[in-house]
Order: sequence, then structure tokens, then C-alpha cells
Amino acid sequence: MKRRISLIITVVLLMLSVSGCAAGQDDARTWFYEEDVISRMFVHPVSYDRMQPMSDGLSVLTPDLKFDDAKIGKAEYAGLFSEDDDTVLYAKNATKRLYPASMTKCMTALLVLENCSGFDELILVEEDAYADMTDDASLAFLSVGWSYSVTDLLYGLLLPSGNEAANVLAKRFGGTVSNFVRMMNERALQLGMVNTHFANPHGLHAANHYTTVYDLYLLMREVTKYDRFTEAAGTASAVIRSVRGTERQEKTVTTTNSYVRQFTLPPEGLTVRCGKTGYTVEAGRCLVLMSEDRAGKRYFGVVAKANGYDALYESMNALLSMAVEDL
Repeated sequence: MKRRISLIITVVLLMLSVSGCAAGQDDARTWFYEEDVISRMFVHPVSYDRMQPMSDGLSVLTPDLKFDDAKIGKAEYAGLFSEDDDTVLYAKNATKRLYPASMTKCMTALLVLENCSGFDELILVEEDAYADMTDDASLAFLSVGWSYSVTDLLYGLLLPSGNEAANVLAKRFGGTVSNFVRMMNERALQLGMVNTHFANPHGLHAANHYTTVYDLYLLMREVTKYDRFTEAAGTASAVIRSVRGTERQEKTVTTTNSYVRQFTLPPEGLTVRCGKTGYTVEAGRCLVLMSEDRAGKRYFGVVAKANGYDALYESMNALLSMAVEDL
């Protein structure tokens, strides 16, 4: 075991040493892996032999980055990352643990997108989909005993933030919900989300269900590679259909994202392409999104534990304005 771990460390450091990055970036990436990733190999032994080096093409947090916390004063956590030039435009408590609430569903969607071979496949909604729901849980109000396509379940997951939709998808693609959660944690480690642990596929509060701003950036960067995600998470409303024998029914689901519904406008020069909200009492108001400027340059923004609905969007607009302040 020790020999295997030593070999992994050697390979990771060797790949870092031969990267074509500038000297300053190289130092930053080496720091990231030595201090954050490699040190955790001894804590999380799962699948590190399959984890590819992830620092190339990433915005990397380094100890010398300093930002004014007061700029995002109504939220406890925030971060803005540029995809095109790999820069961190803003970070507030970006590596401290937070509760992600329904932003969790970005990982649920990612695993479905990576493992689904037929999005028209019909999946039966059983009673256990509602087994762990709380009184205030957000729902897509799926009908027990009816079958929905994977595509429609993804819309039910991402627009009204259906917690039962998360359970249905988790059971189908993990065999059991608990096994799907194991898959979520393994995938998180493969993405370099070393400060993340999932306890369920929907985000209802659990003490051991946590992540960070930076890890959410890594997740959003990955899941937005899929057009099915960006389309669904950027849609204001959609009709989802279900069948039971010869019976048919349909219903309209609406997004919880105020930008996508155009109730909130981003700073001039930016368009919000997709995103996922979250809320529990413990998590506060949360939002992770991907936006683009007029040149098509992408930015990933995260705001978590805002102290109210209005504060969430005020904080995100303050964050996004940093992307266009020089335009």
C-alpha cells in the first residue's frame, strides 16, 4: 500500500513538473496538489489511482490571493472564476466548508449524464422516492406509479429542484440511493473536490453533507460540458410527461433561478446561461451559475449562505460585476 501511494505521488509531481505553464502558475499548481490533494490521499484512499491531474486549465487558489470580504457582505461564501484565462476574480471563504443544499443536484445530474445511454428510457416512480422528504422539501410532484423519461426527470431535478426526482435518478443509476451517494463521493474525488462529502443525492440537510465554493466551481466546470445540463439548467419552464399503461399526463415545471426567469437581470454585458439554486435553513440562500460575456468568455460564480432571497441576487450581481468592470 505504501509503495502504491508513493508511486501515485511521484507520478502526480512528475506530471506537474513537465507542464507547460508559466513559472508562477507552475508553483501555484504544485502548491495546490502538495498541500490540498496529495495530503488527502492518506485520508481518502478511494480511486486516487484513477484521478487525473486536474490543475491544468483551472483557476487555482493560492495563499497569496487576497480579496475584500466586504464586497460580498450579504453572503458568507462567494467565488468568481474565469474559464478562459484561468483566473480567480474573487474568493471569500472559498475553501471553508458550507452546506450546498440543492446545488448538490449538479453532481446528481453529472452522474446521470455520464452513465445514461438512453435519455428516453422510462423510469417508474415508486413510493420510496419520497421516503426521506422533509415537510419543506422542494418537489417536482412526481406521481407514484407513473413512469417518466430520464430527460423529464432531469428537468424535474433542475427546474423545480425536485428532491424526489433526485432519489428516482439515484436509484436507477446507482442501483440503490446509498450506492449512488458512494458514486457521488468517488466522482467528487476524481474531480479534485477534496473538501466535499455527500450524504444524499438531493441536498437536504445532513451534518456530513458539505462542500466548498472552490469545489462547486470544479463541479460546475465539469457538468457544463454537457449541453443537456446547460439547456435544462438554463430553461425557465418545461412540460414533463409521464405514462401509466395507456394513460398519459403532463405538467409544467418552473425554475427556481431568478436570472433564468428574467426576474433578476445580471450586470450589463453578461448573460446567465445556467445555474442551480439551493436553500435550507442551515445552508441559507445559495446559487452556482455559469455566465458569458459578449465575447463568449465564461465565468463561474458561487454565492452561498446569503441572508435572504434578495441578498442572494444582490450578492451574485456584485460578484458578476467584477467580470465586466473593465469592459
